[in-house]
Amino acid sequence: MTWNYRVVRKDVYMGKTMSPEVQFGVHETHYDGDKPTAITTDHMAPYGETLEELKSDLNKMVAALEKPVLNWEDFKNKEVNDAKALSGSDRK
Repeated sequence: MTWNYRVVRKDVYMGKTMSPEVQFGVHETHYDGDKPTAITTDHMAPYGETLEELKSDLNKMVAALEKPVLNWEDFKNKEVNDAKALSGSDRK
């Protein structure tokens, strides 16, 4: 299974309002072939054990902004609860 970062659109209902608040976040997205099949439950924060790793992670997140936005609703009950530590070669 491969993964990369993707922007995910989520409608969030706050309080008693009838209209959702639209939120966007960067999530790890896991694939079966070229098809996105699961996303992390929560949006991701950039991370690195060195400044260069942090910079690389941020660049991968910025690259997600150039891809089509995914919809949270398409992944209900398919979330990946724990981010997996995969090497960079596993990313799309």
